[in-house]
Amino acid sequence: MDEKTARLATQRLFRQLTALGLLALPASCFADEPSKWHFNGFGTLSYTNTSKYDDRIIRRNVNQSGAAVQDNGFLLDSRLGLQAKWNISDRLELTAQAVAREQLDTELLDYVDMFYLSYFIDDQWRFSVGRQAFDLFFMSDYHNTGYSYAWVRPPTEFYGTMPYQSFDGIKISRDWGDFDSSWRWRLSLGNIESKFDADVMVESDDIDSTEAKPIFSTELGWQSGQWHLRGSFAHMRFKHELGDETEREALQMLSDEISPFWQDFSGIVNEFTEDFILRIWSLGASWEQDDWHVQGEWSNVDSDIITFDGQRAYLQVAKRWQNWQPFITVGYAKDDSEVRYGPPPPGVPVLTEFYEEMVNFSHNMRHNQKSISLGVRWDFASQKALKLQCDRYYFDAWSGSIHGRVDFRYPNDEIRSWCTASFDWVF
Repeated sequence: MDEKTARLATQRLFRQLTALGLLALPASCFADEPSKWHFNGFGTLSYTNTSKYDDRIIRRNVNQSGAAVQDNGFLLDSRLGLQAKWNISDRLELTAQAVAREQLDTELLDYVDMFYLSYFIDDQWRFSVGRQAFDLFFMSDYHNTGYSYAWVRPPTEFYGTMPYQSFDGIKISRDWGDFDSSWRWRLSLGNIESKFDADVMVESDDIDSTEAKPIFSTELGWQSGQWHLRGSFAHMRFKHELGDETEREALQMLSDEISPFWQDFSGIVNEFTEDFILRIWSLGASWEQDDWHVQGEWSNVDSDIITFDGQRAYLQVAKRWQNWQPFITVGYAKDDSEVRYGPPPPGVPVLTEFYEEMVNFSHNMRHNQKSISLGVRWDFASQKALKLQCDRYYFDAWSGSIHGRVDFRYPNDEIRSWCTASFDWVF
């Protein structure tokens, strides 16, 4: 085996271990050193011409400020992550990870994605408590580690609409199998909280926040030979903050006054003020043989609120030639949610204007779009890669996107394109 082949094999092994989560196993599984610190990290330096359009802004996810990203194309995907592990004993391990990146949550602890204590009951069962990765999707454990995948960023139709990097709570895991195949099962329970930008050009007083108590998720994964399959389900109860007692009483009085001649008004009020449930089913598959890699995911989002309800999916095909890996990705997002409340009776302009704004807001929160991405990755040195990716998005009329318009109006079908160059590394 020559040096180039050995380097590529090492890089491929690193990505496979990352995807399997094996880098999170304690050192005691491999060596006779029960107490030891381990440090590693990853980084991405990236640039996108985010100011290419005056009316629409590309973002990595809804947790980013469109105004900040538009003013500085380096902020979209650049990030620096550090991780530390302390093998306290044969059974106890402490893991911490922080990632510097552009996001609306700017408190120091908001950049901490992981800080949890794991107890290894035996060689199969593990119990963890603290801040941990939320197992929503195929790459939930490593979607910030650009070196571990071919893209500059994971498909935004699938990964961009959720503002959560992690959750606070408990996780139970079981790993079992043999040399032919392996299984992993996880069960999580806890809380999540995050800020997000619904209208892209956010002002300081208009930052949206979301909090779910409790969240529940479970995941089952299987790997054998060239195949890696994964399925998950998440159930989240979101809180609506109604303000103080005076505001709640005023809202109730208004509802009691208007509902007699517009019966749907009380339903609209409840829609945007009461707690609601969000359920997500997700399936993912990855196939890798020789120099080919095919990966795809599908999810179904079901909620009690009219603004978020539909399917997301993507499919990627990549082929490696020595140090080069060109790829093509198609993405898809379709929200079927429709306004289920009738308009007010004619003759009251202020209610008509309110209803039109509500309908417009509901439509704009939907994500109906398709995309195609072409790119190439070049592994020019050990644990270092350069990437170039160009994305073309097809946005449907009367539907928003995380790549939203500055004016928050979507009356027409639109097409937009952006290109990104990045440098990814691990250490």
